[in-house]
This record gives sequence, structure tokens and C-alpha cells, in this order.
Amino acid sequence: MLSLISAIRKSGTTTDRKTTTMRVRVRPALKEETEEVFQNLGLTTSEAFNLFLEQVRLHGGLPFPLEIPNYRTARAMKDIRAGRSLTAAENVDDLWDKLDKE
Repeated sequence: MLSLISAIRKSGTTTDRKTTTMRVRVRPALKEETEEVFQNLGLTTSEAFNLFLEQVRLHGGLPFPLEIPNYRTARAMKDIRAGRSLTAAENVDDLWDKLDKE
């Protein structure tokens, strides 16, 4: 990973080093949390975003699976958001005991 980052930082001809500005709207908390992750990786937000865009280009799409949930999963997500079908438990063992009784 670090060699890829170093290569991206050092690569390119003079024309490759020209940049353009992109504006992206994100939630402030998301920005703060991801900037901390990038800092721990030794990256700026711009470098991280460039890595993401390079991966999109190399994969010809998103570099991770993105799937639409099936009906059963979508229904479960809807129920959870509405506060339905929830089981409270104090720990994993307690949860399994309660689920076994249902």
C-alpha cells in the first residue's frame, strides 16, 4: 500500500501533475472521522481521494461490491428503522437465549 502511495506521489509527467478542483459535500462528522483515518495512514484527504479515483478507473467501477438488498433484507432494515422486530439483550448469550425462545 505504501509503495502505491509513494508511486502516485512521484509518478507522472508534467502534464500528469496538472490538477482540477472537485467539490464534494459530506457530513462534517464523516469528514472529521475520515481525515483522522487518512492522517493515521500518512495521507492527505486529496491523496486518499485520488487513490479512490485511481481504483475506480482501474476496476472500471467501484472498487468494492455495491448491492441492492433483496426484499427480505430491505424489509428487515425498514422494520429496524421503525423500531419493529428488535430484541434487546445484555450480551450475546442473552441474545441467543431470547432468539431461541421466539
